[in-house]
Amino acid sequence: ERNSRFRIVNRAGMEEISPPEWLIQDFLVENTYAMLAGGPGTFKTFIALDIALSVVTGLTSGVWSRINKTGPVLFAAGEGRSQITTRVKAWEKKHYGSEEAKDFVLIDPVPLIAQEEYWEEFIEIAHREHPDGYRLVVLDTVGRAMQGLNENSQEHASNFTRLADMLRRELRATVLALHHT
Repeated sequence: ERNSRFRIVNRAGMEEISPPEWLIQDFLVENTYAMLAGGPGTFKTFIALDIALSVVTGLTSGVWSRINKTGPVLFAAGEGRSQITTRVKAWEKKHYGSEEAKDFVLIDPVPLIAQEEYWEEFIEIAHREHPDGYRLVVLDTVGRAMQGLNENSQEHASNFTRLADMLRRELRATVLALHHT
């Protein structure tokens, strides 16, 4: 058969489709693009840090039922870099006996949609720290990545999805984007 971007199966063939593999049981699927959205001040970054540090360490804060796969996490911060350090230290103190979550990697700023020429550089820098990729990449926030663009524009939103898919493929990771409602 010729190569095609489409896959087709009949009803019997659907039984052979593998179920999703969970990164965090019943919450976040492995190798996907997901979004955590909420209004300003609704603790999106706190939740994302808890998710990220749980994936790095395999420990849960009691919120997530089970971390199925652990590994390095890349956290792309659009703002508040110094606050993230304080928050990570507090999480480590409470949940990890003050030990450092060594595979938690902070990078800033988030790659901008309008500067596609820098996407490859972002990936290259991320690979320097973990050549085999990451289990999770967090983009904090969609608004920062779309700086100067119209978040309600289909074209610009599609470009953000293209970036998320590229990061997912190139860094072999689940991508979690934080977004304001």
